[in-house]
Amino acid sequence: MKELLKYHTRIYLKSNKLVMPLLLWLVFLRIGYSQKPLEYLPNIVMSAGVLLFITSWLGFSYMDLEDPITEQIMILKLSSIHWYNISKIIFLIGISLMMSLISVAVPVIQNILLRGSLFKREIIYSDVLGAVLLHFLIAVLGAMVGALAHPRIIKNRKLAVLAAGSVALIGYTIGIIKSNFPVAKLVIWVFPPVYDILEKFNGLEYFSLSNMLIPVIYGCVYIILYILLQMFLLYKVKY
Repeated sequence: MKELLKYHTRIYLKSNKLVMPLLLWLVFLRIGYSQKPLEYLPNIVMSAGVLLFITSWLGFSYMDLEDPITEQIMILKLSSIHWYNISKIIFLIGISLMMSLISVAVPVIQNILLRGSLFKREIIYSDVLGAVLLHFLIAVLGAMVGALAHPRIIKNRKLAVLAAGSVALIGYTIGIIKSNFPVAKLVIWVFPPVYDILEKFNGLEYFSLSNMLIPVIYGCVYIILYILLQMFLLYKVKY
């Protein structure tokens, strides 16, 4: 597995497909935290919501990267399509963690450099841990949405871009859709519950175990379901 992850890292870095999403994200963070003083938790929640689209892009671009022939050779060497697919998912989870750490490190470091004046209140350890966990949860959801638009699952790549973008957007606005179109509740549950997760933090000032528990469970259930769905589809859809 370690060698597989090294292989995925080498392929992705050589492709330069990480550059644009990462650059765009750093620009967003710079602009988003350019004013002061800011409310801590609302800005963290907003940042996590935007990260959904960045990691959807990353997940899509990574799955779109590898040549089918090279992929088949790797699977033959491993003698297991499942381990190969799992390694790609673990790689995307690692990328999501990296993006999450960057998302929280930028404002925290900036706050330190500004001697604690970036936010309206003092930042404590639970704020940092809660922010990393929330970003990581949303980032992995986004990456799995992008990964589901795998070339073998959706062969038309223009349609795949539209599908991944639409799923991410619906997940982000799912609460608005349900309130305006109640009948949509019958089918909209299949989309990532990003709105529902972020909405749990409305009106709160601090992260705590009690207010993180339900969102984490909720997000993890969907992440597992999306991973299982992708692996099932890739197993069924041959080259």
